[in-house]
This record gives sequence, structure tokens and C-alpha cells, in this order.
Amino acid sequence: MNALTGDIKCVLFDFDGTLIDSRPALVGAYRAAFEEVLGRSFPELENDPQRLLTPRVAEVCRDIAGDRADECVEAYDRHYRAETYRLATLYPGVEEMLAALHELGIRTGIVTNKGRARTEKDLDWLGIAPDSMAAIICAEDTVERKPHPAPVALGIETAGFTPDQVVYVGDGPQDARSGRASGARTVSVLYGYYPEDLLAEAGADATASSPADLTRILTGTPPA
Repeated sequence: MNALTGDIKCVLFDFDGTLIDSRPALVGAYRAAFEEVLGRSFPELENDPQRLLTPRVAEVCRDIAGDRADECVEAYDRHYRAETYRLATLYPGVEEMLAALHELGIRTGIVTNKGRARTEKDLDWLGIAPDSMAAIICAEDTVERKPHPAPVALGIETAGFTPDQVVYVGDGPQDARSGRASGARTVSVLYGYYPEDLLAEAGADATASSPADLTRILTGTPPA
């Protein structure tokens, strides 16, 4: 199903794998952290996005570094913010999508499990003005993380809307589940970091194959 019913006042987005392709930045930060702390990289992990990109940083570091996990987390964060953030890019069509939504008077925001310092670094690098967003909710802002509804619910509240006025968009099953549990409508994007079968199980209201497809869904524009 690829149509949304009802009025849309605000669209909240997951960040990595949805608005930005941060895979090179994330992989680069892990590589630098593992080489610094453990003296070696793990090239086999770099080709396994499900193991490297979708868990939280602390979980990956705990899995690889054991009792040196805290050192790896600190090194990862430092390398990301110092250098590898420059490898992140907007997905093609995202800039145009945000402009189309703003032109229609639809507010936008971000709800991510990513830490605020790295999120703000990305926004600055990619030219997205924080004050253009109705809400930016990061890992530090709620005790619970997605798939718990708390992050999306806080995004809805911060943006000043009710759940029925909001759509939440993400590339992972936790995004669809968090959005649905918060009362928002949901869209899963198929171009991110998660396989389509996992997204199907999460049961979003619609799916989008590209940012251009997502733009059509959110604006109600028929395919060309």
C-alpha cells in the first residue's frame, strides 16, 4: 500500500539511511576506532551492514572490543566528529523533497537514535539548518529508544502537532513500530540499511523506493 489518507501537517524523519547516506562515514569511524584501540580493523564487518550499521555504536563496540568497548565508543565518536562525517551525503532527491514539503507548508523534523553531537555535525556539513526543523530529537532526549514510541511521541509534541497530523518516515523496522505506537502514520523507505522482508514485517502504512517516490507519497502527487 503506497498511499496515505488524511491531512499531513508534519513529517518526521529518521536520519541515517533515510535522509542521509552515512555508511562511508560510519564505517570509516569504526575502522579508525578499532585500529586505534585494538590495533587492527575488521574488513569482514565493513561488508556486513546488518552487523555494523544497524545496531547502536555501544553494541557494536561491545561485540568487537569486549572490555575495551568504552574506549572504542569514545574513539568512534571522536573520529566521526573530527573527520569521517565528511563522507556522509544526502540521498539524491532529499533536498528537493524537503523543499517540496516546505513549499506546501508541511513542517519537517528529525527523530533519530543517533547522538546529538554527531547529528548536529552532519546537519552542519550537509547544509540543513536546524531552525528549519520543527523538532530534532536525538538519543539523549528520551530514556527509551526506538522502537519504543517515546522518541517519536516527543518529536510530535515538540513540533506542536497531534499524532493524526504527523507521518514518521524511516528505513528500519524499529522506525515503523515506533511511529505506529506513537499514533502517527508511517512510511518505510526501501533504499536504506534494512532488508525489505524486515520492513514488511513491521507493517508501515506505505513504502517508498526512493526519495522521489517518497516525495510523491507525502505530497499526494501522482507518478509521472
